[in-house]
Amino acid sequence: LNMLATCKRLFRPSLRPLLRLTPPIPSVNFLYPSSRFHFSRKSTKDKKWEETEAKKEAERQKFKDTDLEDLLKEWREGFELCAEEYEEELREVRKARASPDMFDKVLVPAYGGKHELAELAQTIVRGENNVVVSVYDESVKEAVMKALIMHDPELDVSIEGKYVSVRIVKSKEENQDAVIIAQAKEKFLQYKENLAESRHQALKTLKELELILPMDEITIYKGQMEDIFKHHQKLGQELFDQKSKEILQGK
Repeated sequence: LNMLATCKRLFRPSLRPLLRLTPPIPSVNFLYPSSRFHFSRKSTKDKKWEETEAKKEAERQKFKDTDLEDLLKEWREGFELCAEEYEEELREVRKARASPDMFDKVLVPAYGGKHELAELAQTIVRGENNVVVSVYDESVKEAVMKALIMHDPELDVSIEGKYVSVRIVKSKEENQDAVIIAQAKEKFLQYKENLAESRHQALKTLKELELILPMDEITIYKGQMEDIFKHHQKLGQELFDQKSKEILQGK
């Protein structure tokens, strides 16, 4: 019996060596897992880098088929369009001269109501600053004269036979010069605003391109755009000065 017990002890596998070879199982705190395990988090720096890369990719997609030379050409055409519109507007600003239709819309009290002068009379030009109004019915001649005086007190209006004579006096011409030059000045200021807006859009585009193009290249094209802008600024001033001179010379 003693021998049998000894054999059992000899051949029974011991658990002690296995326990020594098995690594300990870490205890897990499920309420506070970060106390035993490290879960990687993106740092603020990483997030900013990813955001920057996303912006760069968006700009690459936006300008993927765009060449800087094409952009420069587009900006030049934009400035030229502003100048063309400005020149056209300046041509429309001119001294009001005697013309057959200059008093057509003047309202004349006649026949129990108010009528436009074109319905009651014909205006005939007799010189640069003189017209005569030939009324169809002489009974309304006085009413026509009074209506013209009310329309513009600075006009020299008188009745000469069957006509109503109208002359633009010298003081009226001088005042008119100041008014016309002020109108031209307003067009010039609007032109400058349009130029500035076109420049702002170009600078905005260049700012976006800074994310994907070398700064040296951006600087070169920015300088070229600024040269075009300054050229058209100077052109606008020259056009305004020329227009003012023409007005004062009576052209």
